[in-house]
Amino acid sequence: MSLFYLFWEIQVADFWSRVLKTVSSGFLFEVCWPHANPSIVWYHIGYLFIIFALFGLASILLSYVVSLFAKTQLSAYAFAAAGQAVLFLIYLIGYLCTLTYAVSHTQLPA
Repeated sequence: MSLFYLFWEIQVADFWSRVLKTVSSGFLFEVCWPHANPSIVWYHIGYLFIIFALFGLASILLSYVVSLFAKTQLSAYAFAAAGQAVLFLIYLIGYLCTLTYAVSHTQLPA
């Protein structure tokens, strides 16, 4: 068994575990509001599934790249987790600044 085949097999197993988590979270989002209209809460639950799946794939690949340069497994995990947290904070700051400082259609002069 070649090293490439083993590496590919690990990636596929990681991705399918992420797909299983994506399906279960999509199912939970659909079940959480059984009496509400889902189109009011979520734009389209299928889009959320695709976004979760692509984010999971990107996270797995980023973790593999980080693990190539890290000395230990714990440092690879720490760098990947810290990188995800920093990127989330950058996104959150940008989102909140847009919400706070953007001119909305209700604030435009008539």
